[in-house]
Amino acid sequence: SILIDPLGVIVAIVLSEILLIDNIGPMEGFGLLAARILIGFVLGLLAGELLFYSLSRPKLLRFEAEELSGLFVLAIIMLFYGISEAILSESGIVTVTVAGIAFGNKRLANLETILRFKKQLTLIALSTIFILLSANIPLPKIGAIMKEGTIFLVFLIFVVRPLSVLLSNMKEASLTSSEKLFLCFF
Repeated sequence: SILIDPLGVIVAIVLSEILLIDNIGPMEGFGLLAARILIGFVLGLLAGELLFYSLSRPKLLRFEAEELSGLFVLAIIMLFYGISEAILSESGIVTVTVAGIAFGNKRLANLETILRFKKQLTLIALSTIFILLSANIPLPKIGAIMKEGTIFLVFLIFVVRPLSVLLSNMKEASLTSSEKLFLCFF
């Protein structure tokens, strides 16, 4: 389940290399696939163990605040990602995934702090991705879809949302009909 995404990326890359590069055949492609998985697996285990060893011994790392443990994890993960990519391109995603699995299955006192940091980092990353994607849309294209986009937005706000709220609260006995109607539009 967790490994499907990085393995899917690597398989797609190897297939594109087989199709686009003349001197890479199926056997060479399979070798590249195996090498990327092996490098990622070994470095990921090493990174996970290093993180656990470092963070489970309070005298080894002396942070000013507990929140810095999240930054330490990010720094180590980025370091191992870079090492993995330097050895063989496109192996870093396996390294990071295996490190996360290895480290995430350990018992650690300040794991909650690291998980909170991960949630914040995920929010920032997703926000940045959507901002960058929207920044790539030329202004004339936005103007071209403005009328249809506005109609679609009005449909979502005044038809889809009220219907979904109404249907999800249909069996709710503690709400009166007027309260359900209020929830639909506010």
